[in-house]
Amino acid sequence: MGEEILNQGTEKLNEILDELNKREALKKELKEISSNGKKLERTLEDSKKEYEKAKIDDVAKAKEEYISEEVTKIGQTESEIKKIKSNRNKAKQRGIKDRITNETKDLVNENREYHRTIRKTLKENDLPSYCDSSWFYTMYCTQGMKQVLIKMAVFIFTLIIIPLIIVKCTDVFWFFEILLFIAIDVIVITVFITILLLTKDKDNGTLEAMREYRDKISDNSEKIKAIKKNIKLDNDESKYNLDSFDDEIQKKSDELERLHEERDRKSEEFENEKKEDILKSVSEKYEPIISSNNDDIEKNKTELEKKNEEITASDKIIAEYGEFIPENILTCDGIKKLITSINEGQAKDIKEAIELAKK
Repeated sequence: MGEEILNQGTEKLNEILDELNKREALKKELKEISSNGKKLERTLEDSKKEYEKAKIDDVAKAKEEYISEEVTKIGQTESEIKKIKSNRNKAKQRGIKDRITNETKDLVNENREYHRTIRKTLKENDLPSYCDSSWFYTMYCTQGMKQVLIKMAVFIFTLIIIPLIIVKCTDVFWFFEILLFIAIDVIVITVFITILLLTKDKDNGTLEAMREYRDKISDNSEKIKAIKKNIKLDNDESKYNLDSFDDEIQKKSDELERLHEERDRKSEEFENEKKEDILKSVSEKYEPIISSNNDDIEKNKTELEKKNEEITASDKIIAEYGEFIPENILTCDGIKKLITSINEGQAKDIKEAIELAKK
């Protein structure tokens, strides 16, 4: 059979070329079918994902609508409770403020009288009113370890720390930095001495005499501070008339509890009676789509199998030609060259054309 084919001409070569072209076309179609199959698989996966998402979303949406009335009322009630609690706290703070005012009234009035006496005495002795202050007695009539330490801290801060900070913030030659440091200290000391001259030089013992009142003011201030602290730490709220707020809060809390129970009851009712209908509706929508996707995939698989069978048959035919035609020539281009050799008279049959191609 091989010798018989080799003795034939272009007609047989055209037949072989057709078979080669047919196989190439079949391979191209196989590739397209395979690519389409992958697209169908992805479409099926997307449909399944949409189906699962729709089940979750539709059920959640339906459930939200089913219990929406209770959820809205719960939000409103919680907001009302929050507002009542805010008003209650404001009323309590007003009560605390009034209680502090009442319980410290005598001490405050006493301190006011002390201040009035001190300033009257200062005025009679031609001393400035700022002498009636804690800072003045700390800086100019220092007494006790506490005031000594405060005074030292003030001098360190004003004579060292503040000048250093200002100098560091400037960008000048070091000599001018020293001058700036000294200038600041001079200003601070000048202010201190000026205040001292305005008071100490005019003082004939008045400041020391007024210390008794300053000490009483300080003691009363400590008592006022202690009273304020005790009142704020007192957990007994019965003095502030908050019962009406508490009754309203309790009433709203009971209503809130009832709404929560009703919401939970309807949620359970939805799960037991309504949810299945929602899932069935979603299933009826998506199952035909998924079924159609599966049918398309099965059709694609059938086409793929059929095309593979056709390619196998074509490979078998071409393999028979391969028994007498070299593999490197048994291609579309190779067969075309054999046909050209015979048509141009370079060879009279396939055998001679192959020999010529080998050379």
